[in-house]
Amino acid sequence: MKIGGKTIVALAWAAFLAVVIGCGGSSPEGGSTATTATTATTATTATTATTATTATTATTATTATTATTATTATTATTATTATTATTAGSLPHNTVLYTVSDGTVNFLKSINPDGSGDTALASYTADTTAAVAPNPTKTNEFAFASIDTTGPTAMLYKGNSALNPATSTLLTPTVFTAIDDIQFTPDGAFIIFKADTGLGYKMYRIAVTGGSEVVLDDVFEMAVSPVAGSHLIAYSKPLATTSEIYTIDYTTATTTPVTNLGLDVYFPTWSRDGGTILFSYSSSPGVLNPDFYKVTYPAGVVTQVTNTPNEVETFGFYNEDKSKIAAILFDGGGSLNLVTMDADGTDSVNLVTNNSLGPICYWTDSNGRRTRINIPHWQFGAKRRIR
Repeated sequence: MKIGGKTIVALAWAAFLAVVIGCGGSSPEGGSTATTATTATTATTATTATTATTATTATTATTATTATTATTATTATTATTATTATTAGSLPHNTVLYTVSDGTVNFLKSINPDGSGDTALASYTADTTAAVAPNPTKTNEFAFASIDTTGPTAMLYKGNSALNPATSTLLTPTVFTAIDDIQFTPDGAFIIFKADTGLGYKMYRIAVTGGSEVVLDDVFEMAVSPVAGSHLIAYSKPLATTSEIYTIDYTTATTTPVTNLGLDVYFPTWSRDGGTILFSYSSSPGVLNPDFYKVTYPAGVVTQVTNTPNEVETFGFYNEDKSKIAAILFDGGGSLNLVTMDADGTDSVNLVTNNSLGPICYWTDSNGRRTRINIPHWQFGAKRRIR
């Protein structure tokens, strides 16, 4: 296939589910329990004996008991227990999230870094939902793209986890041919999404309350910064014959080039501290065999991380302290694999081998913060040129 003046071998990867959760440095989503214990005791003896005792404890339930006994001694006892608990549906801590499909249903799954505890967390119908992202500041509020397969068309909605357009709010009246990626900003004020109206993919910003979307730039892949207040998106920006990593301020649309490598870059992702962008890059012209590279931000110093000639490495994601990377690899034997490796690309450990794996993964924080998880509609290598 001839794209942008170069020949690229296309490998189709199906569209999978998107769910956000932790990256983006959003607010903690773990459960919160308030416990207060107060005990007051007063004893007074008159005639034979009179004792009054009051105990109050705050825990997770409320129980009221009153008992009075009159004999030679009268005892009055009152015990009260009150509970306040708030749970916001936290993610598993320090696990790798990934997606897999059975052809009809997309599954979001969690697995421990040692390969244990492989568990399904959620599932959505592949034919009707293109991308999903939870609001990092609210419980059970999701942005999602609903697909009309007769079009095909996609429209952006906000609703609960049922992802039902009939009971959700339409955020923009614009009808897109595809919506492939949805991400909330860390403060939950905006939704950044990648969509196509038939003229190529662009990056859009829309208020969480809906309204008119704002076009930010042409885009291949993108990642909203996890650092609150930075207002930055790292993205693969289409140029005349290549793509490079840029950042854009989603409030001002100010763009800044980050790399100048002269060949296509893929799948930029942020480290939690916002100081490093990890991405895939093929250093040989005409060869679709990307390795992982990293670039410091804002300094722009590029370093190669892996050098594996027989593997296609995509969507690398750092763990919390940047000591490990989780990634999806396409190996020389024709298999898709979910792996972890050290931050320098060594000591790769295979967690899952399944040719229905989605092209993304996400390593949760140690405290289970939420961020985005998305499943882009991704034609590997076949990047559509806008110009």
